[in-house]
Amino acid sequence: MSNKPDIRIEAVSKKFTDTHPVTVVDGVSFSVPQGRFTTIIGPSGCGKSTLLRMIAGLQEPSSGTIELQGKTPEQARQERAYGMVFQKPTLYPWRDVRRNIALPLELGLPPFMKGGQPSLTSLRLARLVAATVASEGGEGFGKEDNKKRKAADKKQIPLSPPFIKGENINQRVDQTLLTVGLSAFAHHRVDQLSGGMQQLVALGKALVADPPILLLDEPFGALDELTRERMDLELLRVLEKSGKTILMITHSIREAVLVSDEIVVLTPRPGRVSESIPVDLPRPRTAAMQETSGFAALENRVRKALRQGWIRGTIIHGFGRGHELGYPTMNLDLTAFPFSYGVYAVRARVDGSEYGGVLHYGPQATFEGTEDWIEVFLFDYDDSGRNSDEVEIQVLDHLRPTVKFSSKDELIGQMDEDCRKAKELMK
Repeated sequence: MSNKPDIRIEAVSKKFTDTHPVTVVDGVSFSVPQGRFTTIIGPSGCGKSTLLRMIAGLQEPSSGTIELQGKTPEQARQERAYGMVFQKPTLYPWRDVRRNIALPLELGLPPFMKGGQPSLTSLRLARLVAATVASEGGEGFGKEDNKKRKAADKKQIPLSPPFIKGENINQRVDQTLLTVGLSAFAHHRVDQLSGGMQQLVALGKALVADPPILLLDEPFGALDELTRERMDLELLRVLEKSGKTILMITHSIREAVLVSDEIVVLTPRPGRVSESIPVDLPRPRTAAMQETSGFAALENRVRKALRQGWIRGTIIHGFGRGHELGYPTMNLDLTAFPFSYGVYAVRARVDGSEYGGVLHYGPQATFEGTEDWIEVFLFDYDDSGRNSDEVEIQVLDHLRPTVKFSSKDELIGQMDEDCRKAKELMK
């Protein structure tokens, strides 16, 4: 194993200069050695996903250096030095599992020429390339987009020439299906699968070309906690003996400790490295390890590192826009369902006093990697004596990802449970 890191990040910053200029990532430096599993964790809006997109060459840094195996992100992408799995699986719903996993190999074939001109198959292949690039934000396609992609992909693309690096394409796909545990579902349409299984298809799609590096943008963040734990263990089963270098984004402290060799903790926006924490737990990792004192000590160390940063904001009535912090009264429209939000447990400073509370964030994206609204509800806080509009928020833990609620009773019941869990953390 080489001593040279597979991923090197040196003084990387990203500033958006639109209507409201904002620095999202500021002077981030770290490296990922060959064959190691590193996670990046930090509060929502700190630039984690933006940083990963810069590493993948999907965005340009404002300053700093990024290298993957000594190459620029663009060179690494062209040479297929990495595979990427997004928060939402970027799959073609009209293709079955097998053909979704095969797609990167199809896109890697040389153009088919007829009479000195690209053949119809080659042109169709080019349209699929464009479709794949267009979907790399991880948001998938709308219905109209899907109709156009399906039309471009309506005929089976010949898997020819039959070998890549001396290996038959069909054999490569078969092996990948076996690796991710989906051989029995090879001919199922992906829209017939659960969210967890769809992410396994996305993982297979990232693995099938056998890249040395994997970039994972919170691939299991939308799953419930029990399914997420099972998928984490499945991910480890697939990857632990592969020798691949892995960089993953997560909001979950438990997940970071379970899978990682090292955890890079980022501060609230602008994201800076708060601490890099080595995880010295033995491999292979198991579910039982989560009950050990060593695991708990690492969780506490990560939690402490996350607490070092405070988000500054201004108290406003109702929702916060543009990453302002909400005034602590629930001013939600409880008639607008379905309604979605996620929750952090937080501590707040107002007028020199500290309060516990919960931070609710919405799922709509305003710019890369951030939420459309943030509101804070504080426990035991009396607004009548407030002398200042300034507030500071410290993230304690991510209680749960965004969940969709279909009724007022369901929403209020979950709010009560969120508050109960947050209060437990204050003790």
